[in-house]
Amino acid sequence: FKKILLERIKYEKTIESEFSERVSISIDEIENYYRENYLPSRERMKLSIEPFLNISTAIEKELREKKYKELFHEWILEMKKIKEINVYLNDDDLKVILS
Repeated sequence: FKKILLERIKYEKTIESEFSERVSISIDEIENYYRENYLPSRERMKLSIEPFLNISTAIEKELREKKYKELFHEWILEMKKIKEINVYLNDDDLKVILS
């Protein structure tokens, strides 16, 4: 378990350092997510709805993590093209990392 945890921390630090400057989330993106995803989902499940200001930070975090994963995926594919990481990762490894 400790090894997995350390690998996860290393993965998250790599993503953060590599992509943090390239990932920005606008207030419009957060509002759109709230309106188009959060509200319909909560209404469909008949759950209480948090006001936008109470949930906006959590939405921003979710959107940021999604963008990190997308950038990381693109980066992995690019690195595979130039064969820098083929020695370390196969397609099954990538599925696990990107899931």
